[in-house]
Amino acid sequence: MNEYIQDNYHPDDRLAVALKNKEGRFRQYVVSAKEIAEPRFLSWLKEQNDGGENIYVSTNALKDGANGRTKQDVAAVRHIYLDIDYNGRDALARISADADAPQPSYIINTSLDKFQVVWKVTGFSANEAEALQKTMVARYGADPTVTDVARVLRVPGFTNRKYDPPFIVTAEKLSDLTYQPSDFHIDRQYEHSSVTARNPQNQAPVKSHSGRASARDWAETCRRLERGDNPDDVRNWLEQHRHDKHNREYYADLTVRKALAYVSEKITNLSIEQIAPANAGGGAVQNITNNKQEDNMDTNNKRYYLEGDNRAIFEIRGELRNLGFDFDRTDGINLWFTKDPAMLEKAKELLAEELKRPAYQKQKETDGKDNTDKEIYIIGYAPEGLGKDLGKKGLGMQWDENTGWHTYDPAKAQAAHEKILAAQPRYYLEGNTFAVRDMIAARNNEADSPSRRIFFDPYLRKQYATNPEFHSEIQALIPQKTEREKLYLEGNSNAVYAIREQLKNITIQNKNGVEKKAFAFDIHTEQWYTYHQEALKRAQALLDAELKNPKYQERETAKERAKENENAPKYYLEGNSKAIFAIKEQLKELNFRFDGKNGKDQWFTHDPAILEKAQAILAEELKKPEYQPAKSGVSTEQAAKTTGIERQTGANVVLAATSAAETVPHPDTGGMDWM
Repeated sequence: MNEYIQDNYHPDDRLAVALKNKEGRFRQYVVSAKEIAEPRFLSWLKEQNDGGENIYVSTNALKDGANGRTKQDVAAVRHIYLDIDYNGRDALARISADADAPQPSYIINTSLDKFQVVWKVTGFSANEAEALQKTMVARYGADPTVTDVARVLRVPGFTNRKYDPPFIVTAEKLSDLTYQPSDFHIDRQYEHSSVTARNPQNQAPVKSHSGRASARDWAETCRRLERGDNPDDVRNWLEQHRHDKHNREYYADLTVRKALAYVSEKITNLSIEQIAPANAGGGAVQNITNNKQEDNMDTNNKRYYLEGDNRAIFEIRGELRNLGFDFDRTDGINLWFTKDPAMLEKAKELLAEELKRPAYQKQKETDGKDNTDKEIYIIGYAPEGLGKDLGKKGLGMQWDENTGWHTYDPAKAQAAHEKILAAQPRYYLEGNTFAVRDMIAARNNEADSPSRRIFFDPYLRKQYATNPEFHSEIQALIPQKTEREKLYLEGNSNAVYAIREQLKNITIQNKNGVEKKAFAFDIHTEQWYTYHQEALKRAQALLDAELKNPKYQERETAKERAKENENAPKYYLEGNSKAIFAIKEQLKELNFRFDGKNGKDQWFTHDPAILEKAQAILAEELKKPEYQPAKSGVSTEQAAKTTGIERQTGANVVLAATSAAETVPHPDTGGMDWM
């Protein structure tokens, strides 16, 4: 690589060096060509490559102070290039036989029958270079999505770890010449008139929320960048996707630039000393990217989970990624975690600051609801025309540009999901989709229409296709996995609720020795479950200990007594309902129960002696002035007189306490304390 860098760039050229692994983590640095060629930096890159990272370098030089990698950040065009990933040998033969194009400077073999063709150039503007590259793509059959001047390409001397088995990248030098635009005798079929006609600097900025389609573009762009996609790939996808835009290049470039800033994925401008210190022996480096810290490589590989208000954690997810957090979806955990306890403390500070925002207090003040620790149900994006059915005038769901529709109400979430499925059928993939994630990502990158893509349903957390034939094609490639049995914790629901925090803290070790949370809550059955027998035994022990609390014994005794008295006579307290409501607490102390069945709405006891005590309490209550009629002429003494009337009805004996004051309207039964 040393010779390649020195031969293709000026020593003071500022270049982007990008690293990406199979899991999608994407890191970038900006350093000079001279620094890249230094042995310690090359040693560090080799170490990273051996550890699973793919290595890329920008094709062209960047401006001083650039904190992004877009067309506007390019200071000088150093190369014209083509990326050939299909019928590579045939394309090379067409290039070699074409007298209108000069001989390539380098042919880089990136993998089996895949090549990058590079011409060293000078005197090109960014627009001229891209127009020529687009024409050459059509002429020779190269990748049409790889034509931008801010692109990073593979470099020789490193291993391509995208495929299995890995492939060593090699380069063949064909020419020492540096070419001018006049050396390419190729008509520009894709001239840049639309770009030059409208100066982006004089153009009003594109609003990320202007229009439904633009909002979807913004959300998808942020999602792709957050998961680690190369900004060039995202930019090309957006440019190909929005055929309706008058200036697609500018729209895609500006959207990606703004999204990079939004998700805090800016390229870090680091010196060679910061990336690969001179005193770092053996090729070791200080690995700094976007203020992210590498995982704490402790021996037990323990995971530290961030818990708290789910809404607030959802809002700071971008900052969590910058701290090196990952999201654990295994076994229904659905929590953010880090392997560095120091990063967990920083995340807790971020969460505490987020919770100080007025929005969280305002939510409680306006609707009286506290969504703390409630699960957020993300539905995602709906087909065109469903917005009115899901929004304020429909189901009342909330909209977020990054995640789409969401709610804290499981019933609304289910109803919304059913509406989406009715409008657009989804064919879900089953089995171990994780095992074929690279294949699915490659298919998505190659897709020429939505019907040839795999999407993710955030509500069911499953991948799906919209085309049944394409679904069958992908499903056939997915290995099936054995569905593990959910082991539910059975028992007193009140006691289970009381130990819920302890259930969250039960952990088990997987085969790699990593501590994982063992229990999760099933929102459909409203029960806690685990996949591990040992965890279930520990939970059962916690539940048994909780059930020893006397309050549960009292409740069980009361239930048994009620069951025994189910067929015993019921003695109802009758009289002024307002007065009876006022003494309800005293009735409870006498073990009265409330019968709300069949419209009775009356208090009763199985003990006639207790009823007499209740009658005496009621008589005292009725002596109060508020129960006296204003204009009836009845004296307080007369109103307080009661008459005991006994009547037999089947198994129920009714002793009624009547009063001349019983002209007060029946109060709203909704205010009664139901037992």
